[in-house]
Amino acid sequence: MKIEFEIEERETVLLLRILKQSMGQTNNPNLLKTLSKIASELESDLKVGNQIFHILRERLYDYTNHNQMFPESNMRIYLGMSKNFITRLGGLEREANRTLAIIIRTHNPNYDLRQMKRIPVSVIKKCKLISDVQEKIQSAYENIS
Repeated sequence: MKIEFEIEERETVLLLRILKQSMGQTNNPNLLKTLSKIASELESDLKVGNQIFHILRERLYDYTNHNQMFPESNMRIYLGMSKNFITRLGGLEREANRTLAIIIRTHNPNYDLRQMKRIPVSVIKKCKLISDVQEKIQSAYENIS
């Protein structure tokens, strides 16, 4: 059975804590195995999300007037990115797709990057926060893997 749902990173951290607490208290080995699988998947997703953010922070540093970047940073207001950079080809779209390629190369070294579906500008231009871009990259990565 495959169950999919979207939750924010804060909710993921809370859910992971609850799962780990349940794992520590259960006497049922089958339940422990199931909770362990779910916890491992959540930890993996958190790790990939953190890696995406760190790569984005490194790649976008020169485009942000050298402002400190946080996941909840507004790209136009706090980071000073121009609307042109965010909404046009060769700007944020290029950096997001390069970040996606780095993540794929890191986690799936045998994947042929020529088959990678690029994140379109129409999706990137709707993003307001760095976490929105991070989410789009992670979502594209999950569709590949």
